[in-house]
Amino acid sequence: MTAPTQPISAGGHSTVSDVRFDPTVRQLEVFLMLASELHFGRAAARLYLSQPALSRQIQALETRLGVDLLDRTTRNVHLTSAGSVLLPKVRSVVEAARDMREEARSQTRDSSCSPRVGFFQAEAALAHVAGVLQEVRRIAPDAGIRLTTLDFRTQTSAVFDGTVDVAFCYLPVARGIQFRSLHTEPRTVGIPSAHPLAGRDEVRLEDLAGEKVIGMSEAVPPLWRDFWTLADHSRDSVPLADHYAEDFETVLTAVALGHGVCVAPSAARELYPRPGVSYLDVAGIPGCTSVLAWAAERRDTPEVTLFRKAAETLQGVSASPGGYPM
Repeated sequence: MTAPTQPISAGGHSTVSDVRFDPTVRQLEVFLMLASELHFGRAAARLYLSQPALSRQIQALETRLGVDLLDRTTRNVHLTSAGSVLLPKVRSVVEAARDMREEARSQTRDSSCSPRVGFFQAEAALAHVAGVLQEVRRIAPDAGIRLTTLDFRTQTSAVFDGTVDVAFCYLPVARGIQFRSLHTEPRTVGIPSAHPLAGRDEVRLEDLAGEKVIGMSEAVPPLWRDFWTLADHSRDSVPLADHYAEDFETVLTAVALGHGVCVAPSAARELYPRPGVSYLDVAGIPGCTSVLAWAAERRDTPEVTLFRKAAETLQGVSASPGGYPM
């Protein structure tokens, strides 16, 4: 953070309006995309953000810079004169940040292969994930694997921004992320143990009509959020509860307290047993798929190549149906 741009008052304090901070690289990346698309919906889709989340990033950037970058109407978005002047400089900063990250990764690769691996919360305990890790150790016993736990939001952003080289997560993923399918299983619904449906082994979607599904934060990519709240099937019959979680532990707490139900992989029975929560299979909806994912632009780095080879050895060489080229 930079120092305040305005002097501190004689009393030793400054107001919030007196202080401006340097913009984040992410805010600058969002501005670049919006300047390219000149359309909030298209830019949000390409960034895998909701439109409100994108708007907040732009508003925060304008506040930090102290200028309006865009003229907005109900139909059109245009760069202001300040936005046009600053655009080349913003592009230079973003490109420099990307070059710096790539150079840092290159220096790490030059010294040793140290893959940074992300896991969607407890998924690291699953047999197919453990199998890939064991194969990596067999292929490259000296590789220094660094582990990071991811949540609903970061399982996508961490892959895009290079925080991790590969991630074990669940579909769907954003365009620009490639993946190899590892395992497919049914989706289940987690409900309060005192719920009248709790004694069943299986329910259908219509049985959940009127039940509220625990919602997710707007920071969670919309495509993924819709899949895991059943909004891709029936938003009318399965409304969202007034919760905005970014991780599954928060979701389970809300379910146990009786605030709604949640949708989860069937593996949740083993990975997330909780007092007050019962899991039931949901008939009539597609299952879910666990994948090894990576950013398309880093497909051939040593770290990603190592994990791709390990997954290919265990799973075969064909891409998952609907997956992006590998």
